[in-house]
Amino acid sequence: MTERREFKLSVSSIKTFYASKAKWAWKYILGIQDSEDNQDSLLLWKMFENRLFTWEDNWDIMWEIVIANKEKFATDYDTLKHNSKWMPFVKGKTQVKVEWELFGLPIIWYIDNLLADCIEDIKTCHYLSKQENIAKNPWSWMSYNEEYELQLWIYMKLTWLTKAKILEVSKFNYKDKHHAHQIIEYEFTKEFDERMTVKFTPIVNEMKELFDKYSLKLAI
Repeated sequence: MTERREFKLSVSSIKTFYASKAKWAWKYILGIQDSEDNQDSLLLWKMFENRLFTWEDNWDIMWEIVIANKEKFATDYDTLKHNSKWMPFVKGKTQVKVEWELFGLPIIWYIDNLLADCIEDIKTCHYLSKQENIAKNPWSWMSYNEEYELQLWIYMKLTWLTKAKILEVSKFNYKDKHHAHQIIEYEFTKEFDERMTVKFTPIVNEMKELFDKYSLKLAI
């Protein structure tokens, strides 16, 4: 008999389910981390985010945690710093943990930078996303714009704020500010909320149904 896991929503779990129900079950029901997760990219983002918040370089992370390619990691980090130096950034409350409910189910998430009237989420990527590009990200099977919409819709819906931004910074070494970063703005409207609710209500309901079914079997 194994202990039954508690069902909680997150942006990551919804994206994983959207891409692959099997992968979602493996990670969120069985609790087995995906070996395909790119740990270097996650650590790079954390280190870069810390730089934006503190203006300090925490190079200790390179020695405290296993990084597959330290040389590439250092190069990408320096490039992110270069490409962000023109980006307007005002520090608010950082890494704000929020626990609430979505569709009547518990959800937990972290807001990168919370201002009085706006939510900001920081993204690092090799090339800046193009909002008209409908190509799917293989990790979520959504376009980047669809991913951003999902994330910021949830953030705005549960904080009652109507403005949100993606601060996207490239890891490609541009020589000028025109392609180094971009700020993508989103607004919470009735139409936006209705469209997202219609799209994701059946997805979340199916997640909960499958979780209850298979986690119960594991616990018996």
